[in-house]
Amino acid sequence: RAWDPEGVYMATGRTADAGRVFRVPANVLRELTTAWFPFFGHLIAGLYGTAREVESNLLRRDALVTLGTLAAGLAHEINNPAAAATRAVAALEDACQTLLSSLRHIADDEISAGQFKGLDALRREIEPSTAIPDPLALAEAEEILSTWLIHHGVDRDWVIAPTLAAAGVDVAWCERAADVLGEAALEPALEWVASTLSVFTLLSEVAESTRRVSDIVGAVKSYSQMDRAAVQRFDVTDGLESTLVML
Repeated sequence: RAWDPEGVYMATGRTADAGRVFRVPANVLRELTTAWFPFFGHLIAGLYGTAREVESNLLRRDALVTLGTLAAGLAHEINNPAAAATRAVAALEDACQTLLSSLRHIADDEISAGQFKGLDALRREIEPSTAIPDPLALAEAEEILSTWLIHHGVDRDWVIAPTLAAAGVDVAWCERAADVLGEAALEPALEWVASTLSVFTLLSEVAESTRRVSDIVGAVKSYSQMDRAAVQRFDVTDGLESTLVML
């Protein structure tokens, strides 16, 4: 038994007339089935409906599983830069407080305008490297700066030395700062320079973190075609990049 492309039921049998085919139109077969076996039609309809419902439930379940996986991945990817921005903002508040406090101490030491201009010129000479420093080299630089600061009467060397070392400041730069300021105002002046560098570093971290979150949100909007017209001009390269970000 088989169905031909025209929707006609064909029955063949091993009889003397094996070469002949008995053709019954589908609508006639349906009428005969309904007349002879009415329960069979309901059974087939029920099985068909149940199969479609099971298939639909499986599709919905797969979609929910995919959506859950996507949501978990997005939450993880957004949480990292968001947490980094939160930590940077918290540290930025402390850095600003230190910056204002060091400025007050500089004013208490009554340094001249020329000395402050010289200190600011030295500060602007500092160009922090964007490359990741070698931990051993950085630790050695911190130790050298800390020793120099202690010898010049700086009590908060453990706060100032790490920031200056991370920015690439060496002992020669500190010697020039001491020549400009003198021993009395050296500690608040170096603390002001270190807190200024910390503020710039933290601001760059906040900017990078928020940029990362914005890029992820933009990739989601592009990937899901959210807020887009039904017909639009689209760069395939951008679509592939967004898909790679989502994956």
